[in-house]
Amino acid sequence: MESRLSLQAQTNSDDITPEYALFNPIELDHLIEKAKAILDWGDTSIKYIAIVQDVECDFIDGDGDVNNERYPQWFPSVLHVNQYGVNIVFEHHDSGHEMFFEYAPKHKAALHVKADCPNCEDYLEFESAPGMFIRNKYLCRNCGCELSIPEYQSLQRKQVTEKQ
Repeated sequence: MESRLSLQAQTNSDDITPEYALFNPIELDHLIEKAKAILDWGDTSIKYIAIVQDVECDFIDGDGDVNNERYPQWFPSVLHVNQYGVNIVFEHHDSGHEMFFEYAPKHKAALHVKADCPNCEDYLEFESAPGMFIRNKYLCRNCGCELSIPEYQSLQRKQVTEKQ
């Protein structure tokens, strides 16, 4: 039996969303390796590459059961891949809202740790705005600081490493 990894859904959509989804980590690792080989990640202007490709995925409902039939309105949109991980983005067919799952193979502990704002050390909340372009970000309610998803993931990894 192949290995499957459960990742928590992240969205601020009012639409019905799954609690988790199952992904094939080998498939996601392969995408990361391909991205590492293609780009010079030392160039700080490159945050991620966007790939339009389906990945193996099964949605998990609140009861912990695989239930793809309950979420037919969510379809794969894009994969954001960088040297640290993959964000798997889905779009809602009717509303255009987005839902995503974060995968970071070498920093799995960071997936479940909330990063603190780098300016005021308050917590950061996920914000999403529907539209043609992905505008997902993390926002500090205290100082108004905004971080993109890759910036937030980098901050998570840094803060997890500092605590170890």
